Amino acid sequence: MSRAHDTVSLAEQIREEEKGLSQDTTEESDAFRAAERPIEELYAEETAIRAKFKTGTWLLGGFLGLVVGLKLLSLSIHRRRLDYEPDRATCLSCARCFDYCPVGKKEDQEEPSEAT
Repeated sequence: MSRAHDTVSLAEQIREEEKGLSQDTTEESDAFRAAERPIEELYAEETAIRAKFKTGTWLLGGFLGLVVGLKLLSLSIHRRRLDYEPDRATCLSCARCFDYCPVGKKEDQEEPSEAT
């Protein structure tokens, strides 16, 4: 991922040019050489950037692993439903069955016992 950074890609291009692996120069490498900055300074900056990327990618990987792990864990936990739910495929929500609702019957049966 650090190769996408401008300084790191410039340092790699300069390194290839010095070793003779690349015959063509780029505008960036020409501008760097025209600025007359020491190459060692560029390499030191590249090393610092790569170290930051290394730490950042480890943290990002750990965070993503934690998120995926927690999501998989939440999918494996089965929760029991304690409330009555009507069959959604056949229910029209017309309230005609309200008198026959098992939840309503439980509440009606408990009220007389509380009164005595």
